[in-house]
Amino acid sequence: MKRSSHALAFDARGALVGLVHHLQFEWRRLPVGPRSPLWPGLLAAAAILGLLLAFHQVVRGAVVQGEIRRAATVAHAHAASRCNSLTGLHMREDCLVQLNDAPLDGPELQARSFDR
Repeated sequence: MKRSSHALAFDARGALVGLVHHLQFEWRRLPVGPRSPLWPGLLAAAAILGLLLAFHQVVRGAVVQGEIRRAATVAHAHAASRCNSLTGLHMREDCLVQLNDAPLDGPELQARSFDR
């Protein structure tokens, strides 16, 4: 049984050797232009650029969420200090209860949703 040169050859060295031979055969069948050593470099550069853009988006999202969380923390601290500055004990406790039980909206909702 004769084996063709471009068929995958599985021998004692394993399937990897056959795959390498197959890829080399297919590479040699390409015209000279696409076989240029420029293409692997361009593909690698495009892959690196894509990974950098993805990393940038992730970091940017983390920075925005950090800013939102900081703003919500500052707003809550200011509201708590206003409640604590009230003169009556009952008024102060009611204010703090309302502050902590208030429905969250805007930045506070976004900041707290990432705590879980």
